[in-house]
Amino acid sequence: MSKTVCLLEYERLSERDRRLEPGDFSAIQAYIGDCEEQKIPCGLKMGCQKGALYVTASNYVGLIAFPGDFKLEILPKLHLSWEGEDEEARRDRTRQFFFHMLTSCGVIPSRPSTHTGLDRREQDMLECFYDAFVAQARRLVRQGLASGYHPHTENQPFLRGRLETNGHLRYNLAHRERFYVTYEVFDQDRPENRLLKTALTLVGRRTGSLELKRQVRGLLDDMDAIPLSAHPDIDFQRCTGERSVRRYDCALSWCRLFLQHESFTTYSGDNGTQAVLFPMERIFQDYVAGELERCLPAWSISTQEHRHHLFYQDGQGKFRLTPDIVARHRQSGHVVVMDTKWKKLDRTKQGNGIAQADLYQMYAYGKKYRASRMVLLYPDPGEEGVRELDGLRLHSGTEEREPVEVLLRLVRLDRLEKELIPALNTELEEVLSS
Repeated sequence: MSKTVCLLEYERLSERDRRLEPGDFSAIQAYIGDCEEQKIPCGLKMGCQKGALYVTASNYVGLIAFPGDFKLEILPKLHLSWEGEDEEARRDRTRQFFFHMLTSCGVIPSRPSTHTGLDRREQDMLECFYDAFVAQARRLVRQGLASGYHPHTENQPFLRGRLETNGHLRYNLAHRERFYVTYEVFDQDRPENRLLKTALTLVGRRTGSLELKRQVRGLLDDMDAIPLSAHPDIDFQRCTGERSVRRYDCALSWCRLFLQHESFTTYSGDNGTQAVLFPMERIFQDYVAGELERCLPAWSISTQEHRHHLFYQDGQGKFRLTPDIVARHRQSGHVVVMDTKWKKLDRTKQGNGIAQADLYQMYAYGKKYRASRMVLLYPDPGEEGVRELDGLRLHSGTEEREPVEVLLRLVRLDRLEKELIPALNTELEEVLSS
């Protein structure tokens, strides 16, 4: 039976932790070492305290599956409105809200929920993804899989369709009673169905849920006449997008997720270790930008813009500037630049934990974009002392002709529309009236 250990961002997992069995921590060490050797992000950092080794999760969240049915699930550190509940309930709600963020950003096609009748708390992150995909596939099979015409070439004892002269001469020189022909066949052998079956086969192999395995076997039996996709990348290109297969869109998005590893970082080690990790820096940025675009229709929101360079040489731009979020008022043209930082602020550190490089970056944005307002967005850690930093203003100095002002805002992700959006809206109105 598989065992999943849940770890929050910035939380430490000691080698002496009671949840770990002999060999589990060694597998984690081997995974970190292998990722460092391959120079790919692993989401874990090693440390030592009082003679005991530990790992800390940061920046990446997701699932790492080790050999021997041991899995390590990393959840984001979110300060949410249900903090008063017990630890297990908080982690389950954190997982569900993270799925909501992934859906809003378009990273996953639909929000996973319990379709199998299993307790959601028994499912880790990847099992929830499998669960949602199997539910989509089951819906398509119940509705009836799409069929279509496609050319089929074979040797037959009668003439049907178009005679392939070259093939006929090659294969039937000594068999004049046969015909090498190409004709149209109407069946379910089309790229959408091949991809669906291939992804289902993959999920059936990887899931640890006996209930999901049973459901996948039943679906594969219903698709017995459909071959597997020999070249998924080519089949994705062949998907027509015609009206008759629009209902496949969500399921095909899951197929891309599993077969092409889109939208996240993947790792597959020689010893069987596999990882699916999402960069929280990017998820945080895209989620906030999406909510701003939804709630502030008077402003045009763009992300990762490449409009300006820091310096120029012989007319060529050098050191490209890429602010996370740029908001432009559709009528007046006023510009507000925002940068999202998935970092923990700390009042005990110099500058409250705000990196000097981040402020240099904001200063450059302010000058190049001639922005009316600059905003730094950090996640709200839920700590009283840090909460006092919300609304802090930093000014580049009155001696400048066009000084830069940076506003610091703490983001409570589940209360964006109620807290952050009204506060930003007030700032934006001040910009328009200035």
